[in-house]
Amino acid sequence: MRISTQQIYDSSITSIQQQASDVMKSQTQIASGRKYQNVSDSPQAVGYGLKLDFDKAQYDMFIINQKKMAERISNADAQLVSINSALAKFKQVVVQSGSAFAQGTLSTTLFQQAASLRDSIKSFAQAKDTSGEAILVNMYDVDDRLGKVAIDLNVTVDEGVSLAESMGIYRTGNESPRVAVNGKTDVLTVLDRIVSELQAGNPPSADDSRDVDLAITQIRGAQVKVGIMNAQVNNALDSVELKKVNAENARSAVLDTDIAESSANLAKSQALLQAAQSIFAKIQSSTLFDKI
Repeated sequence: MRISTQQIYDSSITSIQQQASDVMKSQTQIASGRKYQNVSDSPQAVGYGLKLDFDKAQYDMFIINQKKMAERISNADAQLVSINSALAKFKQVVVQSGSAFAQGTLSTTLFQQAASLRDSIKSFAQAKDTSGEAILVNMYDVDDRLGKVAIDLNVTVDEGVSLAESMGIYRTGNESPRVAVNGKTDVLTVLDRIVSELQAGNPPSADDSRDVDLAITQIRGAQVKVGIMNAQVNNALDSVELKKVNAENARSAVLDTDIAESSANLAKSQALLQAAQSIFAKIQSSTLFDKI
C-alpha cells in the first residue's frame, strides 16, 4: 500500500490540531481550576458535582441551624440557672421564716427578700434574647407545640424550652388566673402565695415548702432537657462538619483540576505539538526538485 504525500500532509495537520487542542485544554484547566469547562465534556461527572454542591449547601444550612440552636440553648441554660439559683435562695427564706415564726421573730425583712426573689424569678422567666424573642417560649394554648429545627439529615430539635415546661404556666405569668399545664407546678403562683403569707405575718406551711421543692425539681427537669438538646446539637455539629468536608473533597476530586496531572499533560501535549509542527514544516519544504 502506497502512502501519498497528501496523506502524510493531512495526517500532520490532524496531529497538529489534536495536540494544539490538548495544549489549550490543559492550559484552560490549570487557569480555571476546573476539570470540565462544559457539561458536554462529562455530563455524568458534572451532574454528580452538582449533587455534591447541593449536599454542601444543605450542610451549610444545617450548620446555620446548629448555631441558632446553640445560641438558644445557651440562653435558655443561663436563664434556667438564674431561676434555679433564685429558687434555692427563696427556699432558704421559707426555711428561715418557719424558724423565725417559731421563735416569734418573724420580720418584714424576710417578706422583702421573698418578694424581691419572686420578682427576679418572674423577670428571668420573661427574659428575651437579642432579637426580642422570648427565651422560654410562651405557649398561648395548651395544645400548642414548639416548632422543630433540622440540625442534621435525620435530627431535629425543639426550637427552645417552653415556659410551661419550666414555670408550669402557658402564658407570660402576668395574667390572672394563670393555668398550670399537664399537672406541672405553677411556680409563680406558689411564690405569690408564700409572699402574700409572709406579708400578712403568717409562716409558710409544709405544703408551701413542698411546692417550692417541686418548683425546683421542675426547673431542674427543664435544665436536663436543655442538656439533652445541647448534646444533640454538638453531636450533629461534629457529624455535619465531617459530611461537609467529605462532600467538598468528593466534589474537588470530580470537578477540580489536578494541577500535577494537568501540568504533565500540558508538557506532553506541547512536546507532541512541537514534533508535529517540525514534521509538517519538513513536508512543506520538501519538493520534487529536492529529490532530483
